[in-house]
Amino acid sequence: MNPSRTLILLIDKLKEMDIKITNASLTVLLLYSIPESYENFRIAIESRNKLKTPEMMKTKLLEDANARKNKEVSTIPDSQRALYWKEKENSSCHGIKHFKPIWEMHI
Repeated sequence: MNPSRTLILLIDKLKEMDIKITNASLTVLLLYSIPESYENFRIAIESRNKLKTPEMMKTKLLEDANARKNKEVSTIPDSQRALYWKEKENSSCHGIKHFKPIWEMHI
């Protein structure tokens, strides 16, 4: 489980136990628990005059994570896409789609 998801679960458990933590504190904790790959997200949030609520942050982080997961990264121009085939994903690809030239395809 990633650190942000762990923090979200802990925040929810604290709320269930009626432990009071200010929204500003929760937002800052959440903001600094996200991985370095979310640096642009963190900078965008920090540059605002008003911090988002923890619930808004949670929603935005989950939306961003889903968008990153579903995004297909391709460096092949559309005009050349017919010359490439998509290699089957494996767990070490981290969700990145790999393309190989059709002349390297083993039939």
